[in-house]
Amino acid sequence: MYIRQAVAVCGALFVISIASQPIWAQEEELQEGQPQFSENELNDVRVLRDVINETSMGITAAPTQFPLTWVHQSFLAEPGGNTAIFFTLAIDRSQLSTSNVGMYVRADDKSVFEMDKADPEVDPEADPEAGMVDPYAWSDVRFFEVPDDGYVMGSMAVPPGEHEVFIAIKEISTGDEEADALTKVSLLRHDLNAPDFSEADQLAVSSFMVGEMEMKAPDDTKIWNRYVIGGALHIRPKLELSFTKAEGLTLFFFIYGGQIAAQQQPDLQLSWQFYRVSPEGEETAFAAPLTQSYNAENLPGEYSGQVPAQFGVPLEQFPASDFRLEATVTDQSNDKMVTQDIKFSVLE
Repeated sequence: MYIRQAVAVCGALFVISIASQPIWAQEEELQEGQPQFSENELNDVRVLRDVINETSMGITAAPTQFPLTWVHQSFLAEPGGNTAIFFTLAIDRSQLSTSNVGMYVRADDKSVFEMDKADPEVDPEADPEAGMVDPYAWSDVRFFEVPDDGYVMGSMAVPPGEHEVFIAIKEISTGDEEADALTKVSLLRHDLNAPDFSEADQLAVSSFMVGEMEMKAPDDTKIWNRYVIGGALHIRPKLELSFTKAEGLTLFFFIYGGQIAAQQQPDLQLSWQFYRVSPEGEETAFAAPLTQSYNAENLPGEYSGQVPAQFGVPLEQFPASDFRLEATVTDQSNDKMVTQDIKFSVLE
């Protein structure tokens, strides 16, 4: 068994790793007078906002007029200490009367709301502005066409920690009052625990990303059927990790917090061990471990605190079975270690 290389994309990941811009820049707060939204869209924004507010406060139950589910997520570090979340939603498009919808995404920082509950009393003499905390870690509104397969992909950036995410999606209004009164709305609530990649001396690994990857010129157009990292790396995630023997398993990810060693680069050792998983859940090692190194010999340019990495193997020698792949990253400079795994299946 050998490691399959993906040099072109890995080099592109390095370019992204040294870029200064955030993976995803949060929009400025929506103002009703801004020209990018039509009057019909503004009406939809109000409906979506009210649905989230009333559901979060327990005034009404979450509407579920068409199936809407959270199916995938990937976590990456964001400049400034936030965590970027790339997510995939599944919508049953056959239940919609139109593929054109509006989506309101809001993430509530649970720690802020817990503090409000713990200390409900307000000092009447205190400066009201000094005590104000924005409880929304993220909010964003978009209008788009649901892709044919019903998978909608988006992103947000939030502080590390626990959040409650509200995603409301509504068929667009047309200005016809009778028809608009029948537009469907669904709301999804999802608990999210964003990992902390912000500690400079903490060795950490982003989510493993599996799927089709392509580098494209940066474009301001928002795309809803793939993840876009750094404005240029497009990822169409593989949502079900089942492969034929003719395929290969390829992972892309970032390693954070490596200590600077020779030539101002980290010295990282990766060990990859496959385990075959029986129907009863018992694991046995499959093949010998594979190793990789990322150091001054193969890392170009200036170290930015994160290393883009890739790992890939062909699967023709794998039997049809379930597998777990465990990666161990060791910082050779200080012996810090971190492990992460991924489960997948090989089909007949």
